[in-house]
Amino acid sequence: MYIKLVIFFIHLVISYHHVHQIGDFLYSFGGYDFTTFKSDVWRFDFEELKWEMRSSIPDDRGYFSSLLFKNKVYIFGGYDFFHRLATNWIYDPEENKWTAMTPLSVGRSDSASVIYNGKILVSGGFDGERTLNRVEVFDPEKPEDGWTDFAPMKDPRSGHAMVVFRDTIFAIGGFQHGTSTDTAEYFDASCNEWKSAPSMGSERSTFSAIVFEDAIYTIGGHSLDTSTSVVEKFDGEAWTVVHCLPKAIAAGAVVYVDNPKNMPKLLQRANV
Repeated sequence: MYIKLVIFFIHLVISYHHVHQIGDFLYSFGGYDFTTFKSDVWRFDFEELKWEMRSSIPDDRGYFSSLLFKNKVYIFGGYDFFHRLATNWIYDPEENKWTAMTPLSVGRSDSASVIYNGKILVSGGFDGERTLNRVEVFDPEKPEDGWTDFAPMKDPRSGHAMVVFRDTIFAIGGFQHGTSTDTAEYFDASCNEWKSAPSMGSERSTFSAIVFEDAIYTIGGHSLDTSTSVVEKFDGEAWTVVHCLPKAIAAGAVVYVDNPKNMPKLLQRANV
């Protein structure tokens, strides 16, 4: 079932940002407003149906990757108009406070990140000269160990997506060899290497991907020389087109919101 739910009606126009649900709130982090990179953090209150500013990221950035782990938000690398960043930050929403995290081994923008078996993986990206296939891993329980190398991906990727599906890591799409790609790969833990997975039906980079009801969904993105509205679904065997967004979009953010309060009011606003 597809439900149109539009609540970003909104605090600002932004792209290359990240969004996470934490409790009864939705948070938006950083991004690009088509003029400059931002450090802004906004929180949407499902009870009050309004946005409010929270503590900003300590520096402006876009093109970073991000994940939610144990109710804290992690952001990795990115770009600030001058440098590909190796710096990372951890946000505690309870304290509304940022803490510096051990930097990546190499500055990179357009990477992807996931939690896998309690460890953080950051893959691919662009270091200012080349697209990377390098994957770094960090154990939050052993921060003194820093970042170490994980098995590199088969192909270099930037602006790609990485998800954990059926206890397996998938790296999907992205920009490689001068163009967006439809290829995907997965990590085979039994032999500690990446292997090819079925390709999507169309090339895409700077898109969103989520796992929902035992399937991977890829949403929007850049495809060839334009943006796309196509939504594809991977069921473990093959990709199929399941929907098209009302408008083509790239560099957006998608999150599954679990049981938001005030659903009737949200749907009413979506239909305005």
